[in-house]
Amino acid sequence: MKFGSTAAAFLSLAVIFVSGCKLVDPPLKSDPSSIDAISGQWQIERVNGVLVSLVIPSGGRAATLTLEIEGSFTAFAGINRLNGTVNTNALGDGIWEAGPVVTTKMAGPPELMELEQSVLSALAESQFVWHVDDALLLKRDGVYVLTLRRPVQ
Repeated sequence: MKFGSTAAAFLSLAVIFVSGCKLVDPPLKSDPSSIDAISGQWQIERVNGVLVSLVIPSGGRAATLTLEIEGSFTAFAGINRLNGTVNTNALGDGIWEAGPVVTTKMAGPPELMELEQSVLSALAESQFVWHVDDALLLKRDGVYVLTLRRPVQ
């Protein structure tokens, strides 16, 4: 009986601790995700929390996303080109609503193929977008899946 009550107390403390550590979304600017504010080129910095620079070989081409003013986008994440569209009307509400994302079909090293698949999934399945300073953040199911930064000029 004592073990059960100790386990219940521990579980209660764990719930209190976890609920106290809520991830707070970045503060939004007045028009954070309009297509005007986020169009152009972005470097893909993190995918599912993993630094892309640790996956791309030294001297390799940077992983990028380019958003066009009409809502089309192209991306490169190691091997193939990815192409898709995003609903520009939803961006102002912080909603990332992508249409189908298509890609070329070249093969490459397994780690780059995995990176590319993660980027493809993040672009196709993200639900929310935030634009904070020089960062663009895409979120799916409560988790930030893509972090992008403006390239250094």
